[in-house]
Amino acid sequence: MVDTFEEVEHEGFGSRIMESIKGVLVGIALFFICIIVLFWNEGRYIKLKQDLEEGLGKAVTVKSEAVEPGNEGKLVHTNGAAKTDEILSDGEFGVSANAVQLKRKAELYQWVEIKKTKKKKKKKVTTWEYKQEWKEGAPEAFQGPGKSDPKYKNPVTSMPYSSQKWMAENVDLGAFKLPPRFIDNFSNFSPYDPSKAATAAADGAEKKFDVVLEDKGSASPVKVIKAISETAGVGLKEAKALIAQTPATIKSAASQGDADKLKAELEGLGAKVKLAEAKGGVAAPAGFKTIPGGKLYKGTDPNAPTVGDMRIAWEIAPAGDCTVVGVQKGNTFDEYVSKNGNEISGIHMGIETKQQFFAKEQAANAMMLWILRIGGFIFMGIGLSMVFRPIVVVADVIPILGDIVGLGFALAAFGIAAVVSLMTIAIGWLFYRPLIGIPLVLLAVGGLVGLIMMAKGRKGGGAAPAPAGGAPMADPTA
Repeated sequence: MVDTFEEVEHEGFGSRIMESIKGVLVGIALFFICIIVLFWNEGRYIKLKQDLEEGLGKAVTVKSEAVEPGNEGKLVHTNGAAKTDEILSDGEFGVSANAVQLKRKAELYQWVEIKKTKKKKKKKVTTWEYKQEWKEGAPEAFQGPGKSDPKYKNPVTSMPYSSQKWMAENVDLGAFKLPPRFIDNFSNFSPYDPSKAATAAADGAEKKFDVVLEDKGSASPVKVIKAISETAGVGLKEAKALIAQTPATIKSAASQGDADKLKAELEGLGAKVKLAEAKGGVAAPAGFKTIPGGKLYKGTDPNAPTVGDMRIAWEIAPAGDCTVVGVQKGNTFDEYVSKNGNEISGIHMGIETKQQFFAKEQAANAMMLWILRIGGFIFMGIGLSMVFRPIVVVADVIPILGDIVGLGFALAAFGIAAVVSLMTIAIGWLFYRPLIGIPLVLLAVGGLVGLIMMAKGRKGGGAAPAPAGGAPMADPTA
């Protein structure tokens, strides 16, 4: 469902010409910024390409099962199955998972406002769209016509729960330990259904327990929050939220020893605590219900949501196959900084050879090169169009003439932008790689000459007619 409103603001000639003159300064700035970005982008690409080639040549492939002291300080490549024994917990909902990362996604079904502004001839048209969609976070204040319309009023102005992420501290790759920045880069997320999570007891391993705070009793709230934060490994903000909604699971799937320790510490402060054998699933707060997929839902019908409904879901990045390139430092990995100052160490999901790892990095480098090239060309064309805008505004006094002049200058702006972009790219390559840059410079010059000849041809009205009975005469303006 999308509701649309239009606001039309008619602009006089004076205001349009003044706005276009101001736009000239912005257009000139945008033009030169694009030149700088395009030139920098070529250098960035070439240097990183060289650095990745350097890394491919220097990297030594090692087995992850053992740490060889002889490789200390060397750039190494290894792969294998990452593992972690850590149980990550979302204590507010009693959700636990043995994973590298655990994410909670909290969404609210809400009215969303979208503003679009376009210039059409002698008027400015502002379009306001209002639609209902799932979105993380609380609703934003509206600025358009929906601000005072009760139809678009969001009944919920704040979220009782927020999206969060938990990350394991210890992840092993064979005999190596992954550094935090590699752990943070695990990207193999998939939906997680806590209701289907197998418990440790079901696997024949040590029983796990949930530590449930029934009431803070006579304990000082500040001391309880501090104890939960330090012992249960949660943030102070989360610990504060937990004691505000007792009973609450403050640590899920803890070992017998950890559970007893936390229970004793909190009871020593005067709180009432109990242990419950971990069964998996989700502890649904008041007003929420569990729906398929292990999600929580607050509302009437998940298949037909209404504004104000909430849903909470989880994702995990499980331990699994990965490939790492980094400087061996003891039993972990440090970053590798090239001669040009680029860091080329990192982690990829899956098993990859050294050649495959660096080929992917080169492909990502090339993709960024073209994204910035195309973006630089487009914004340069927009900037030049803004420079020509005052002429178009003057010509627009006669509507048909304004359309013709506007189209002509738009084509000219993007034509010039194409030539200047190519020239900038060529000069960049000429600066960093002369043998490749010279042909590009010649190509750019050819394009510039072509534009000049086209302009001359239009000015001269094309070729002169042939004299009777003879060959056509040469055009003296060509």
